[in-house]
Amino acid sequence: MIQGEYQNIISKVTEFFHQHSYCISEKRINEFSIDLKNLLQRLYKKKLSRKLSVRAKREHKLIISIRRYLRKYRQVILR
Repeated sequence: MIQGEYQNIISKVTEFFHQHSYCISEKRINEFSIDLKNLLQRLYKKKLSRKLSVRAKREHKLIISIRRYLRKYRQVILR
């Protein structure tokens, strides 16, 4: 999951630099890459606060109940 997020961000950043003709040294790219990977690892491994954890569980249960309802009644939702 972390690796996928990392690849997504790196590809968007490099695409941006190529589109706007920025010249960046290989050393700076490697430093940014390492810092980004470390940041993502810290953020993904950091525990959520109790308040956010309770909210996430509540929202997950809500999504499951909505899916169950839609599956049961075969409703079509139009926007």
